[in-house]
Amino acid sequence: MMPNSSQRQYKVMPINLEKAEFIISLPSTSNTKKTGGTFKSMMFLLREMEDQLEAREKKNKTFYQVVHAIEYKYKKTIIDNRQRMQDIQNELRYLASDSDALASRRASVKQELDILENDLNDMREYAEQRRNKKSKRERQYHQLYHVPLIAAQYKKKYVRARDKNSDAEEKVSEVRALVDACQGALTELARSFTENQTKSQRLVMQQQEIEVETKKTEEFVFELHEGCKFWQGFDQHQASTARKAVTQFIETIQRCTTKSGNHDLHRAMDPNQNYVKFLKLALFEYGEAEKYANQKWGQLQVDFECAKCHVPQSGWPKPDKVRTSDLLCDACYQEHRASMIWEKKIGGVKDRSQQLLSLPGSSMLSFSSSSTVSSESSSSSKKPGFKKMFQLLKSSGNKRNSSPFSHSSSASSFTSNISTKTVQYAFSN
Repeated sequence: MMPNSSQRQYKVMPINLEKAEFIISLPSTSNTKKTGGTFKSMMFLLREMEDQLEAREKKNKTFYQVVHAIEYKYKKTIIDNRQRMQDIQNELRYLASDSDALASRRASVKQELDILENDLNDMREYAEQRRNKKSKRERQYHQLYHVPLIAAQYKKKYVRARDKNSDAEEKVSEVRALVDACQGALTELARSFTENQTKSQRLVMQQQEIEVETKKTEEFVFELHEGCKFWQGFDQHQASTARKAVTQFIETIQRCTTKSGNHDLHRAMDPNQNYVKFLKLALFEYGEAEKYANQKWGQLQVDFECAKCHVPQSGWPKPDKVRTSDLLCDACYQEHRASMIWEKKIGGVKDRSQQLLSLPGSSMLSFSSSSTVSSESSSSSKKPGFKKMFQLLKSSGNKRNSSPFSHSSSASSFTSNISTKTVQYAFSN
């Protein structure tokens, strides 16, 4: 016999060739043959595989929902990154144009500065000559100022030399100011050019980082798409084939045990039987495909924000049962799981009620039903014996009612019965 729920250390075997061979080998084992529990053990493992197939189908459905929600977020990130790269490109073009203008301006100012420096040197030589001439005239005037005949003449020469020296010194100052202004402009242009270069280098590094991030995001989205394609193909081929093989195998051993009362399944597990080959091949392909997919996409990690606690998380989220685009962390999912199930059932009841109400002629049916019931109740109130008979006929009519549109009262009772059963079924599940 296989372990029951009271045995705690039972490990569920994954669906693969090993499990298929184990099930097929059960009839040939001595312990199960003596106890007569071979059939129950095989059925236990086969039903267990059916549960595993269903669990994998649900898990894949959850995977698709998470990928759909994550894909929207990552595609938005890719679009934002591309927009940022476009903005950086525009900024780099502007900085390059501005740097070219600064370089051109710097060259022209440098050329102007060279001219001014040459002029300044010439003006300094001229001013030196004027200074020497002024000093000479000043000495002559001081030597001869007491001589009446030539004192006035040397005074004029001294004044003229002094004025020319003043003009020369003033021109030197003006040219010197222009040279200083050009040098200051060159310093400012060099500073602006350096700032542009630094900013350009920073933007280029930022652009490279965004490109790397975008490439990784695109590769990750592509990997998610590949995972979805693989699991979809898995559901359509390996899972479907395994389900058919398990069902066929169950039907075969059930027929075998029905025909042979002694539960002799040893001959039925002949390796040459088609259903045995089919089971082994199907479970082998299923196990290999599932193992490959688990290794490649089973440990994916994504960055997301929980829709409940709004805390950034890293891992594999779980979708909300009602709003599947909302991603939840494990703690919030477990906390709100019961409320989500209840909300989903309430939504299903509302949807089914709306569908029933939208059926053609529902208002007319309800009106004719109410009028029929009111007329029947008024007539039955006058005849007490007829009241009991009417209730019996009404209850039996509801049970036999198979055509919802035979007449107005039966159609109304059919609609009301469907609504009541739908609500009871939804709340019971």
